[in-house]
Amino acid sequence: MGKSQDFKARLDHLEVYEIDAFATPGAEQSKEFMYLSDYQIIKPIALDDSAADELKKVISYASMYNGENIKSCPFIGKYGIALSNKDEEYLHLILSSEACPKCQIFASDTALSGSFDLSSLDMHTIISQYSKGR
Repeated sequence: MGKSQDFKARLDHLEVYEIDAFATPGAEQSKEFMYLSDYQIIKPIALDDSAADELKKVISYASMYNGENIKSCPFIGKYGIALSNKDEEYLHLILSSEACPKCQIFASDTALSGSFDLSSLDMHTIISQYSKGR
């Protein structure tokens, strides 16, 4: 776990988005839209510094992710979170709707990538306060 904590700690740039419900295959993506790990970005969500710091902290909790018993409900995308740094390291979290809290992780450190159940809705709660506008 120490290695993933070190990796996540190096990622200092945070962007949050509302995303399309389903991934768009690469061949079907349009140059007029932006994508995060194949999910079309609907709109950026601006967090204040306090919320951004809280979200980064929640993302770092290992207990947030369960890769053992993946829920069978369909994955319907809702939010995308991009963490990165100047060394081109990245971590993308694609969060499903609150009805079935799961996430997909895509990372430059591929050992962290995968599909996970989420143990809480903390990330959703932080983001949803800002997605509707404050």
